[in-house]
Order: sequence, then structure tokens, then C-alpha cells
Amino acid sequence: MHATKLESFNIWISYALSDLARLADRDAPMARGIGLDMVMASLRHALRRANEMRDAARKALCFRLMNRLRAELRRAS
Repeated sequence: MHATKLESFNIWISYALSDLARLADRDAPMARGIGLDMVMASLRHALRRANEMRDAARKALCFRLMNRLRAELRRAS
């Protein structure tokens, strides 16, 4: 496994999780929607790195989180 790709994946996942943790503080639907978009962008970057590493477990993690967030985005809009 490439160390730089793994490091990049870990960075993008940590960005996504920290943005996700901050969503609890956002009450307004618009602000919450923007926050969810930011989390999705970070997850897409993490998924790209997981695909490059051919790591099924990391890809599955990204897909699980993305599916939950898509449901949240549908509720927010």
C-alpha cells in the first residue's frame, strides 16, 4: 500500500469527520446543507484515494457515510 495515498485518505476522512461533528452546532437548514456538501466533498476525495489503493474496506466506509449523508441532504432540502 502506498504510504502517501494512505496518508491522503486519512487526512480527507479526518476532514469529513470533523466537519460532520460540527454539523450538530448548525441549526439553520441552509447552513446545515452547506456543511453536508463540505462533508460530501471530503468523502469524495477520500473515496478517490481508497479506489487508488484498491482498499475495499475503506471504500465501504466512504460509501456508508455517503449514503447516510445523501439521506440527510434529502431531508435538509
